[in-house]
Amino acid sequence: HLDMEAVSLIRSLVVPFFTERIKEIPIPRVEITHPDFEYIIIDDLFLKISKIVPDSIKIRVYNDLNLDLKNIKTDSARSNLQIKIKGIEVAVKDFYFSFKRQKILSISDEGRADLFITRGGVDLVAIFDIRTGSGLETLLTTRAISVTVHKLKIDIRDAKHKALLNIVSSIFSGAIERQIQKSMEQKLMELSKDLADMINHQVIPQVKLPFLALKDKVQEQTTTL
Repeated sequence: HLDMEAVSLIRSLVVPFFTERIKEIPIPRVEITHPDFEYIIIDDLFLKISKIVPDSIKIRVYNDLNLDLKNIKTDSARSNLQIKIKGIEVAVKDFYFSFKRQKILSISDEGRADLFITRGGVDLVAIFDIRTGSGLETLLTTRAISVTVHKLKIDIRDAKHKALLNIVSSIFSGAIERQIQKSMEQKLMELSKDLADMINHQVIPQVKLPFLALKDKVQEQTTTL
């Protein structure tokens, strides 16, 4: 496994990286199809990340070793670096919505609203591959990014028909949650190459992966035989 110094270094890089690069993420316009409404439109969505707590970041490394004892030069190793960030505090403030109900009484409305994510905020999991082979430099590349959005709370303002707000906001929640998840994953995947490059240059050169230490030990023993 990576030693504690390397893990601490990665953690110190991850917090400013995410807080500086993803302070605000634009969310594409959402158009919802629903049998009770002619249209529901949500626009002007900007996701703002307000806080990432360093203690909420968990880092794990999983190692897979392939060592050829007959030919030490053909060995290789692969490690998975998993970074989990729980409870990222985010909000979407002052977004626009409009809808038109198409039942017996046709009712249309529009207004502004704020959105908060409660009960844990947003969780992020980033998985990177660390590959090392004979004669090759150690490189970290992105394998996957996943985002989990917890329960949404919507505060609707400036609307005329308050009796419909509970119905409409419940429809809003699911659509916005999916769009937030998709947009965050796309944005983080775009940025993950920069993060991988940062770790490659600032962490990997300082780390001796377990298989390299084992390789050196085997080489020492074979030369003494």
